[in-house]
Amino acid sequence: MGIGAGVFERLYLIDSAHAGTSWSQTQTLNINGLPFPIPVVITYNVTGRDISIAVNNTVYSNVIQVSATLSSSLIPSDSLATTIYSYYAPKYGLILSRTKINLHYSGIIENINLFISLVSSNLL
Repeated sequence: MGIGAGVFERLYLIDSAHAGTSWSQTQTLNINGLPFPIPVVITYNVTGRDISIAVNNTVYSNVIQVSATLSSSLIPSDSLATTIYSYYAPKYGLILSRTKINLHYSGIIENINLFISLVSSNLL
């Protein structure tokens, strides 16, 4: 993959936040083919609360849905498209995540498509 970042702390969930709550973080990414780091703003939004969702034939309740977008002052918005949704269930954490990032900028084409789901768990 041609996009990378160093180690950083990411606040991806505020479990007490109401639907519609947003927050942002700034991160610097290194993209193969560009001679300089790119500042990126990650904007999170609680898009759903107390929803139920089925993942691998298990229904989870009181789930929080968080969407995220990436933007950069150095990359035109029509060159960077993101669709990021994550679902968090009490006692389980992340149960499902869908991430699509399409970067078409300055001769660089990167398409990332990730799907993560909880397969099984054993609560003690």
